[in-house]
Amino acid sequence: MRLQTRGYVYALLTAASFAWVPVLARVGLRETHYLTGVTLAVWSGTALVGLGLLLTGQGRGLARLDRWTVLFIVLYAVTSLGAITANYASLVHIPVVLSAPITATYPAFALIFAFLLQRRTQVITPRVLAGTLAIVVGGVMLVW
Repeated sequence: MRLQTRGYVYALLTAASFAWVPVLARVGLRETHYLTGVTLAVWSGTALVGLGLLLTGQGRGLARLDRWTVLFIVLYAVTSLGAITANYASLVHIPVVLSAPITATYPAFALIFAFLLQRRTQVITPRVLAGTLAIVVGGVMLVW
């Protein structure tokens, strides 16, 4: 499988996996505080990934990472934790059918941050702008 095709397949698998998150979280949060849900979700995910690193031997490469790589991975982890926490908090207050479309407007933010931080490596074409606008408008229309 070509690398670009593999990237699209992984992106679709990501979307399909993320589709379950708010539904499962909403059910799980019925009887607990959202921070408890976040803690359980993050710890269990970390344990599974850690087990995968151990079983595949990929964990050995962690010691060889340069500090900039580690810094950006840690920043990613912190922002992901913030996103998970905000998502769980929203699910306590509004239904999945409203939270998910609002959350789905994140490509607009990704586009802005990519433009600001990675101008040389991320190509933002009129087609990308139009597609991002369609996603955001669609998400807004669902909750308006």
